Amino acid sequence: MKYVLLVYGEEKDLYALTPKRAARLDADSLAYDRELERQGKLIIAQALQSVKTSKS
Repeated sequence: MKYVLLVYGEEKDLYALTPKRAARLDADSLAYDRELERQGKLIIAQALQSVKTSKS
């Protein structure tokens, strides 16, 4: 069995983060990806494009 984990939020909230907090969020996210990969549970991790540049 496989699962999908989707994490999302308001893009404006990401832009409002301080540089230190944004760096911490990135580091924590990457650490979680690495741990899932180490356990053989990660298939893919990918960020979505900005709403400013994405097209549907």
